[in-house]
Amino acid sequence: MLTGSTLPRMVLRAVYALTESGASASLRTVLSVVPAPAPSVEATIRALDAQGYLDSSRMRLTMRGLAAACAPRMVATDRRKAPRDGHWAGAIARPQKPGLRKAAIVA
Repeated sequence: MLTGSTLPRMVLRAVYALTESGASASLRTVLSVVPAPAPSVEATIRALDAQGYLDSSRMRLTMRGLAAACAPRMVATDRRKAPRDGHWAGAIARPQKPGLRKAAIVA
């Protein structure tokens, strides 16, 4: 997904809103709802389809796209470039108990 861009989020939310309202979501209706140039919206729809967020042939959200459309911000689609301070430290480097250190195997 395009990181930092609001266009993919707008497209996903437009498809979600059209589906929830019972209206038929098509390329034409999405283009009329999203306030962006048509070529940009079409390119975004192709990119979302390639990344698995949207089925562009039926103009339906996938489960991943539904999660991204319902997320309060783009956490569902933006990938974190660096872990938070100590966020994964407990899972990666757990201190061993003093008496349970692995002994070297000498043949």
